[in-house]
Amino acid sequence: MKGDSPWAALLGLFASAKAEAKYAAVRKTKTVEYRLQRLPDLVAYCNRLIDLCDRALNEKTGKEWLLIVEDLDKTVVSPAQLRELFTQYGNVFEDLRVNMIFTIPVWLAYSSEAIRLPFKRYTIHDTPVYDRQHNPHENGRAAVQAVLEARVSPTLFAPGQMTRLIVASGGNLRDFFALVLEVGEGARQRNPLATVIGADDATYAIGTMRREYRLRLGPSPYDLHQMPYSEKVARLIAVYNNAADNDVPDPVLYSLLRGRAIEEFNGDGWFGVHPLVVDILKGPTTSPAPGPRRNGLMEPGSIRASSNG
Repeated sequence: MKGDSPWAALLGLFASAKAEAKYAAVRKTKTVEYRLQRLPDLVAYCNRLIDLCDRALNEKTGKEWLLIVEDLDKTVVSPAQLRELFTQYGNVFEDLRVNMIFTIPVWLAYSSEAIRLPFKRYTIHDTPVYDRQHNPHENGRAAVQAVLEARVSPTLFAPGQMTRLIVASGGNLRDFFALVLEVGEGARQRNPLATVIGADDATYAIGTMRREYRLRLGPSPYDLHQMPYSEKVARLIAVYNNAADNDVPDPVLYSLLRGRAIEEFNGDGWFGVHPLVVDILKGPTTSPAPGPRRNGLMEPGSIRASSNG
């Protein structure tokens, strides 16, 4: 290696790190406190490596590194490990000399421990399909439709079916794309020669997702303290009716946000009940609504198969 090579400068780091790893491997009775004391050394080593990489990139391109960490919302990492990573070891991220973006799971963002996160939190809100008075939110629906039409031809949907899926998704894009995939596969299985997604296809997909939302209203592994269904129903009705202080965070609100039963929308960050959960609370079509029955939440032909087709 050339003496002025960046790798030559790091040779001491690699030798030191290797020796430390070998040394630690034979000490089988060391405590957690001992290992925590070594974190500053690890951070210092990482910063030396980051500085060299940053200098090399800047000299070549005039740019700097941005570290993006995704998939932390997947099940490959346990909730306990993620909670420990960001709360107990959060100072590590503050000490590293690199720009970082983490995609964290929604259960962590909507928890009492979110205030202990070592970085500023940004939320990508859902797009409302109803306004606060439970009337159709035309701009929101148009925005979701534009996202789909940029990827799929609207001619694949029978009249009114795309709107049903938009409303059933509650403006949540992950739910929306899941519904579109479900109706597409359903139409293909029903008739390999089918050219459009029909009402029966949409009804089946929406019903499947509604059952999934019903399950989410039960116990959740992400709740530190389990709460009865009756408390969740009371909070859902309060949010639906825009009751005073319904948006003050507590374990019940956090649980419903994590389960997507309650959605947070853009603008000033207001809350609303997911349309499929409204369906669940209403029960049969002839049941009274939770609170005043307003036009919009049971818009004819939008979600329920029994509502005018």
